[in-house]
This record gives sequence, structure tokens and C-alpha cells, in this order.
Amino acid sequence: MTFHYNENLTAKQLALKEVLVQEILKDYGKAPKLGPSISSIPVHSSLDGFIDLVHDLIDADQLNADQKIVLLDDHSKDNIFQDVENPERELSGVVLYSLSKRAPGTMAGGNDPFSRERREIKPRVREIISNDPSIPGQAKIVYSQWFDNKVRFKLCARTNKRANDLCSWFENLMETNRHYFAIKGITKYFMDERGSDNFEQIGNEQVECRPFFFFVRTERTYELTEQALNRLVISLIT
Repeated sequence: MTFHYNENLTAKQLALKEVLVQEILKDYGKAPKLGPSISSIPVHSSLDGFIDLVHDLIDADQLNADQKIVLLDDHSKDNIFQDVENPERELSGVVLYSLSKRAPGTMAGGNDPFSRERREIKPRVREIISNDPSIPGQAKIVYSQWFDNKVRFKLCARTNKRANDLCSWFENLMETNRHYFAIKGITKYFMDERGSDNFEQIGNEQVECRPFFFFVRTERTYELTEQALNRLVISLIT
């Protein structure tokens, strides 16, 4: 058995541990290879990570701009055009983000986002790390699960012309920086659609808005250490 950390376990507890491990790993090895080891990926993909990358890209792009564009949470209700770094100055545009949809991800062989036919409805064993330096002498099971996400970016400006200019700027920013997303773990994203132009109330003013919807595939990981597994076994047989 890969799991050798059995300190203080009785014979009955050890037998139960072996049964649990066999159940956990029964489908491991049947699945196709899923790419590089989790432990070798510098940053794992997540929805929050994707938003942080967009935030960093916008900040870098606007570093020397006279009137900046910023990314804000869509729940912002105050004066969204006020530059918090320089309250005397107005922003030239704002990108508001929100999550429109999230569901278990489409598995290999299913190319349709949010397909109900090939969903990964539960986490799978992604990797077994038998000699993790952070827990010497113990093994660790890494589970993961794909998720499909639809993220809305709403581009806002005071005038119709400026809102349209923001659309071209944002599309270019997202398409020309795919390499940046890829090295950070976001390997699959694309613009799904641009919604209808609208003039809406945000805070205490009416603003021009242009919604964009992006599909993003992320992979969430969960870890089960051998120590945690032993604690479970001990709690079941005391």
C-alpha cells in the first residue's frame, strides 16, 4: 500500500484504512492522463485567480494613462467613476465583473460548455503524492474537478462613444494576452458573446454599459493527507 504512515493505528484501524484507500483509489489509473502533475503547476486555475489576472492586466495597461480604467465588483454602488487613488480625478471607464453561471465542467470529448451530457459531477483522484516534502513520511491524495464558468464583464462609460471605444480596447486586451493566462493555469477561455447595449442606473447616475460574457474553464483541487485519513479511521474505530 502507498500509505505507510500508520503510527498508533491498531490492527482493526489499519484494516479499515486499507478498505478506505481501496475505495478511494478504485478508479485511479483508469482515467486518461490529465496533463502535468498538480505539484508541478505554479498556480492552479480558479475563478478568483482568473479575475485577479484580468485585474492585473488592466492595471498594467493603464499604468501611465491620464484617465484610468479600473476593474470593480459589479456590486459597487458608489460613484464608480471616482478614482480612489486620486479622488480629484475621474476614471475614463470602468469594467464591472460578476459571475453569471457556474456548473460542473465538461469532461474530455464534450466540447459544448455547460453540457449536461458529459459533466464531471464529482471530484476525481487527480494525483497521489507519495513523498510530499511538506509532510515527510506521509502520502497525500489530490482530488480535482473541472468547472465551467460564465463571467460577465460590463464596460461602463459616461458617453456612448467612450463605451464603444472600451469594447475594442477590452477585446484586444483579452485576446493578445492569452499566453499570460496560460502560464498562470487558465488554459481555456473565450468570449462567448457580447450582450445588448444598454443605458442603466448605477449608484446615483445613468451610464452607458456594454456587457461581455466570457467562458472560463477552471479546475478546483482538494487534498486528503494521510494524517487526516488516519484521524478519520481512529474516529470510526476507537
